Formats: sequence, C-alpha cells, structure tokens
Amino acid sequence: MKLFSFLDTNEKKIIESYIPILKVAKKANSMIPELISNFNILVNIHNLEKRADTISFEIKNEITKGAIAPNLIDDLLELVDKEDDIVDSIYNLAREIVRYKIKRDYTRNFVNKKVEEISTLANLALDELIKMHKESDIENMKRIRKKIQELEQKGDYIKDFLLDYSYNNARTFKSFYHMNELAHKGDDVLDACEDSSDLLLASINSIIT
Repeated sequence: MKLFSFLDTNEKKIIESYIPILKVAKKANSMIPELISNFNILVNIHNLEKRADTISFEIKNEITKGAIAPNLIDDLLELVDKEDDIVDSIYNLAREIVRYKIKRDYTRNFVNKKVEEISTLANLALDELIKMHKESDIENMKRIRKKIQELEQKGDYIKDFLLDYSYNNARTFKSFYHMNELAHKGDDVLDACEDSSDLLLASINSIIT
C-alpha cells in the first residue's frame, strides 16, 4: 500500500525532514570506537547532540505552523523527541565511556569490544530507520521495523552478557558499576531506535486505518 495517496506533500516533507537528526546520530555513533581510545572526541559528540536539538526545534516549528493534519500533530511532535533521544542516548553512552577507565587491560579491552559491537548494531538500526523515513510502501515499512527490532534484540543479548560479565569479573565496585552503566546506556541507543520505528509506523497506521 503506497503512502502517497494518504499523506499530503507537507506531511511527507515533514517525515523526511527527520532524516538530518538520524544522520547526526549516525555521525555521533561513528565516533564511539575512536572515543574509546581518545576521550577528547567527547566534545565533538556533545556538539552533535546540540546540533540535533537545534534541528528538532526547527522541525517542531514546522509541525506547529498548521500545515499538518490535526490528528497527526501530536504523534509527529513525539516522534521528534524520540529521534532526538537517539542522539541523547549516544551522548550519554559517550559520557559513561570517559567517566572511568577499567584498570585490568584484558577486562577493559573485552568490555570495549562489546561496546563497539553495540555501536555497530546501532549504526545498522539507524540505516534502517533512515530507509523507513524514505519509504512509501507500508508493507516495506513493517519489514524495516522488524529488522530494527531484531537488531535491538541482538543488543539485548550483548547487554545481558555484559551484565553477567560484570558480576563475574569486576574487581572493584567502580568497575562493576561502570560495566553495568555501559551495558544499559548502550542498549538505550537501540531501544530509542526501536521506539522511533514503532511510533513512525503507528503514526502512519493512524492515517490509513
């Protein structure tokens, strides 16, 4: 089922205008592996987080100008916040990475590898979410959403593995707490991607049903 017959030009334009937020998220996420070895990169990620805030504000202004169907306004405003949350989650993960350095080399390298794996999954999820915003067929959107859900589930496995690992291998409370925070904050990025795909699909369904 094609969406163009249900969405007017302004609505389609608004949905596509979210893509710059997702591209900012991809850029911030791509810096996570480098951040692990160079904490100075944090300022760059923070600047991207602020850039996403600016884009979100501009989109909200467009939505509230009155060119959008009233029954769609609240969902689209919420979607702006959901996608801005992706960038916020990446920044929160970055802040946790620089907050503490695990002393034991093997443990630190192992945990860093898992964080990079989560970052890789997030990059794939963001690619799919960008495709979803460009998609004009509802069935294809559902398939993309399913892929994002599967990526989030893979992230859950890594999170649970890291949590188990922290209980068995942390030598200090700081290390234990840091590993737990990395696990949860890394998973938050994928959760935010999934939440955005859910809300986007729900918004479209509210129009066509």
